[in-house]
Amino acid sequence: MNLIHGDRNRIDRNSFFFQDFISTGVLYVDKTKFIEHACAIPEERVMLITRPRRMGKSLNLDTLRTFLDCTQNTGELFKGLYIESSSVWEMLNKYPVIYLDFKDLILKDYKQRFRNLVRKFIKKYLPIDQLDDIVKEYYITADFSTAILCDLSEALYNYYGVKPYIIIDEYDNLFMSSIGNSGFDDFRGWLRDVLSSALKGNRFLEKAVLTGVNRIAQESLFSGLNNITVYDVFTPSKFDTDFGLTEEEVAQLIPDIEERKRVREWYNGFRVGNSEVYNIYSVTSYLAFHEFDNYWGMSGVMHQFKRMLTPSRQEKLGNILAGKPVIAEVEPRLTYDALVHAGKERTFWGLAVQTGYLAYDPVEGYRKYTYYLRLSGLELKEVWVDFILDEIYTSTRLAFQDALAKLPDFSDLGEIISGYLSFYDFDFQEHEKTYHVAVLFLFSALGYKITSNRESGLGRYDVLLELPKFSIIFEFKVAESETPVSLRLAAEKALAQIDEREYWRGCNPELPLYKIGIGFFGKRCSSISVLHDGAKK
Repeated sequence: MNLIHGDRNRIDRNSFFFQDFISTGVLYVDKTKFIEHACAIPEERVMLITRPRRMGKSLNLDTLRTFLDCTQNTGELFKGLYIESSSVWEMLNKYPVIYLDFKDLILKDYKQRFRNLVRKFIKKYLPIDQLDDIVKEYYITADFSTAILCDLSEALYNYYGVKPYIIIDEYDNLFMSSIGNSGFDDFRGWLRDVLSSALKGNRFLEKAVLTGVNRIAQESLFSGLNNITVYDVFTPSKFDTDFGLTEEEVAQLIPDIEERKRVREWYNGFRVGNSEVYNIYSVTSYLAFHEFDNYWGMSGVMHQFKRMLTPSRQEKLGNILAGKPVIAEVEPRLTYDALVHAGKERTFWGLAVQTGYLAYDPVEGYRKYTYYLRLSGLELKEVWVDFILDEIYTSTRLAFQDALAKLPDFSDLGEIISGYLSFYDFDFQEHEKTYHVAVLFLFSALGYKITSNRESGLGRYDVLLELPKFSIIFEFKVAESETPVSLRLAAEKALAQIDEREYWRGCNPELPLYKIGIGFFGKRCSSISVLHDGAKK
């Protein structure tokens, strides 16, 4: 079956409405099998599907809504698509649908915004003069009952004789973006009550489908709700390829093998269960603009990453950016306490994977939820550089670039570190590691080829930076005090060690090699750079 519907030269990257894709003839990749997966098993009454942003969640939910909506006749929109031949085709336009998009909620007036969303569906599905007293009170007055979705389900059933679907998109959006803010605890309690009333013991509910980015643990949001089936990014399931693009779909979109290879390098590699999928928004953006770029951009959790960074996490991120294998335990269920206090290592990595900022691969022989962590394409490297590293080290990064341009005079390094890096921000027990990790992290972010603690000659150098026109070996030494003389002596000792242990033997003999010794004490540092004598090789 042809997976592509519409004109592949006409791209709509921003619409979340299924009808717009079909009626206007723009490119649509047939994902209607999602409807079958969502509807086929009656016993699954409440389903939570978590996927990173920009993977097509909103469009899929709107497609499901359009298919089920009993107030419309939408059969023509689905002609020629997978769902037309599915066993669930008989469910077309048979159900009232309460569709709520929680991305529109903001902390300062979430109750009023939620009420406006609910009133919209009351007006669409129920004649005002036939509302029962409870629903009428909510519709007409400023009542903010947390049981309204349950009450509305009963009203819809009484009117249509059919139990409704409840569809909620971005259920965790405001929860994640407002953690730590004033009023969050009240919001969390309100949201928990709304979801519990709608999803637990609601005998007038046919089925509920929720989507979001993160799997919030039941104790934080779904307390007491034991009938929910969760489909997250870690567990193989029927939904694995319903969001994002598969290799087969991308092959139809981009027939040229070499072009597709580049697209794969940039936008493929995010794992869901046993499948790897492409970022659908980025691929369609590439098709629209014919340019490889970071289309994924920044999401609302970036402040969480910045707040949760620690020295060990920062070091591992530097290794990931440098393409080195990193193994870490990942938390699949995020709790409020762990997110607020940011103390658990696995919470940070769980957040990074669930939000799509890192991908994972299974590791044999390790406990469950322990994975290799990596980037899912070049785009994600751009994301980390632009929205994590630049936020923290913008001035430092630019200064390092400027210093590199001035080689062999790298004497500015001491001023750069003293001016922009805070020793106390890192708080390493091994002080030498402070500068080691900072240099590794920054140059990895800049996209340079960099290696760390690699055997060469008669020992291990600290850092080797390889650029197109020259290479640099960095060696770090702790000084006895912060006096200029002591710092200089430590730098000279570091420089001498490069020669004494012949670290230069592992470098490309065809390129000039600069040796940089760095002596430091706390935040104070001194550096010496010299051009290596090629004859010594």
